[in-house]
Amino acid sequence: MMLEGFFVTPETRARQAYRTDPLYRRTFPLLLAIVATVILTGVGKVVGHVYESGQADQRRELAGREDGIAKEQTALQPVVNRIAALAALRKRIEKRTPAARILAALEAAAKQCPNICLREVNLESASDEKSPTDLDRWNIKVQAVTRVPDLQTVSDFRDALNRGLSGGAVNLSEQPNLAQAEPQFSLQGQYPR
Repeated sequence: MMLEGFFVTPETRARQAYRTDPLYRRTFPLLLAIVATVILTGVGKVVGHVYESGQADQRRELAGREDGIAKEQTALQPVVNRIAALAALRKRIEKRTPAARILAALEAAAKQCPNICLREVNLESASDEKSPTDLDRWNIKVQAVTRVPDLQTVSDFRDALNRGLSGGAVNLSEQPNLAQAEPQFSLQGQYPR
């Protein structure tokens, strides 16, 4: 406790009490803690508001992207449907024998049999385009002549063509007339059988 004197005023006593009284000594750190808490709370609210506004901007941006993706998916739906249809037909497309392969088999058979001259080759698709279950079928008609009047030469050519087609059936439709100088004959076939 402070002594009161003639020259000690109440302000001096209050100042002296602030320096020595335990109640006053504990009040100042408490006031500092309250002020720091208020400041930190305000800073936290400002940071939280900035973070939330950034999140709202990101949400709007993501929603815009989702709308754009949905529009692109809608625009690309016909392409996706075509791809799905092609995927369903994949095995059929892979097994399909194009006309180029048949013509290559004819060319290889002609090289193996040099005494055969091709005059005419007709190749047409026998598949029904309106029926998706119908397999790809090809009709082949070959007209040729042989330089050597021998049935074995024609038979060798037919066998070479059958081997080249591997799954086709080629038969003589017109026997060669061996009395002619260059006997003419015809082959007809179907690929696949």
